[in-house]
Amino acid sequence: MRRSDQLLHYAAAAQLEHVRSETGYTHEKVGKNLGIDKTNFARLLQNPTDDFLHDLDEAVMTLVPALDRTGGLSALAVRLRRLGTRNALTARLPPRWRRRVLRRQASDELDWLSKASGLLAKLLAVPDHAKQVCERNSAELSDIVQRLILIGAAPPTPDNIDALIMLGSIAGTPAAFDVVGPTLEQALSTHPLGFRMWRSVTSIVRLNETEADAAPIIRPWVQAQVEAAEEWRARSLFPARSLDLELAIVVPAAWSPAGEDDWVSQALRERSKNTEATVRERGTAAFGLWQRALRGDDAGHQAETARFLRGLIDDFKAEAEAGDVLLGLNWVATTLAQSIEGKNAVPPGWPPTEDPCLRTVRAAAAALRSPSVPTPILEPTKRLIEHALLQNAGVYRRNAVDTLLAGGYTGPVISALNLALTNVNTQAWLKCRALFVISFLQDRERNTELILGKACKRAKKQFDASLTHGAPVPRSIASELHDALFAVGDCFGAVGAQAQSRRLRHLLDKDLDDLLLRTKDLLRRPDADTALVRVARGAAYLVAVTAQTGDRTSKPMLESLADHPDSATKDLAEWALKRFDARGDRVRPLYDTL
Repeated sequence: MRRSDQLLHYAAAAQLEHVRSETGYTHEKVGKNLGIDKTNFARLLQNPTDDFLHDLDEAVMTLVPALDRTGGLSALAVRLRRLGTRNALTARLPPRWRRRVLRRQASDELDWLSKASGLLAKLLAVPDHAKQVCERNSAELSDIVQRLILIGAAPPTPDNIDALIMLGSIAGTPAAFDVVGPTLEQALSTHPLGFRMWRSVTSIVRLNETEADAAPIIRPWVQAQVEAAEEWRARSLFPARSLDLELAIVVPAAWSPAGEDDWVSQALRERSKNTEATVRERGTAAFGLWQRALRGDDAGHQAETARFLRGLIDDFKAEAEAGDVLLGLNWVATTLAQSIEGKNAVPPGWPPTEDPCLRTVRAAAAALRSPSVPTPILEPTKRLIEHALLQNAGVYRRNAVDTLLAGGYTGPVISALNLALTNVNTQAWLKCRALFVISFLQDRERNTELILGKACKRAKKQFDASLTHGAPVPRSIASELHDALFAVGDCFGAVGAQAQSRRLRHLLDKDLDDLLLRTKDLLRRPDADTALVRVARGAAYLVAVTAQTGDRTSKPMLESLADHPDSATKDLAEWALKRFDARGDRVRPLYDTL
């Protein structure tokens, strides 16, 4: 299940199972309301067209409104890089309404997204006139770009991801690029949550990869961002997300042809060899190099890339012998060797190995049962869980996670993931992947709240124990604690999760205060343990995004970081304090922190 049509078929079939369960509407009945007979509906479900996905979204969300939390099938198609991004995110408003939508004052995220969608529609309506549209709406364009950046910086929701893609869509219009480009570049390099902005740059590339006129302007700008990414990752709150690498992988070969000046390959090679980078980053970079080599027909380049990667595989295995979180490099090496041998972008199946990670994940996925997951989608759901945790090609792994979210059966999936997370044999790198998937599924039910709260407590207990030994904190322990803290912030720092956030903060506040104070003290020492930087950033992020009106602890914690020795933690706290009004009583939403 790697192709976009397979993933879209699964998500559509899963949503229709929700419809059948809650309303009794069969495929045939849904099709009848869309004006599609039974045979054609089945055919379209196997290989959905863009129009079919749009119409199915309309029907499904009318029948089961709660499925709007999945983001919809059209949005999934955008994330899978299949649907024309601009058309998917352009609100279908009567043209005469658009001017008023742009002029009216926005009061929440939805208003800003509506304004952005209306502006995008105007830019696309008459492409030859786009420059005049930008000039006529220059103030609105500037405001919209800044708000989309702030919405996109917030914890992930369908709206936040749409905001980043829409930002890239607007910037992909040459007339608007002069406004968006510098603002986006500044956010990438200086915003505390700039690591999320790479998705917008990816959208810009995707929209312009076949536009001959865009290449002279956009290609050098994209190259500058990719070449700066290695420097910026040092200040990133969560470099393991690898969104900068996903951008590099989709850059057209014509923009960075094979040879000495192949700036994309240089960036991917540098990250794959960076021993300070995470297992996820290094695996994504290595697989990205191979995927790009396979796209071309240059046999010499493929052979040279394979030689480099075989050497890298040896390095990964040697590093994994050190144990700790680097054990994950063994799995990367095994699957990468399999892909090179078969000349596949990703392995066609898992290698015949007794690697404990494979046993752990298969056991967790096997716990899924019908009727919690309907029989027609049960086996595909298990396969997607395997790819969400075990796939080392980052783009394909994220596609699996996005598809699980779109399918809507997140509760049972999270329970299965928790089996992997709590298994005593699960290695730290795999726990980190499980924590990310749980948070990104955006299921804010009580079970998820309990799972992530306990994960933070377990990780904090390990961290405290490691400090008593006097030796540096193992990377595995620091990584797991960082990722557990980030998972809570990502899942429950989002709009609409205030009640859950309050309960979790009550559970974790003493731990958060302790972590922030202790890392500040320990990082001031001459022999400071650099692993503590990740812990400080994770704790500060959780506090920053879950602060809310009536909260008595967030502001003092953030103020205590004014002299934190880690500049990224300090800058995050300084930015987060903008959320509080002058009296410190009311907390503004993240999009209102200009």
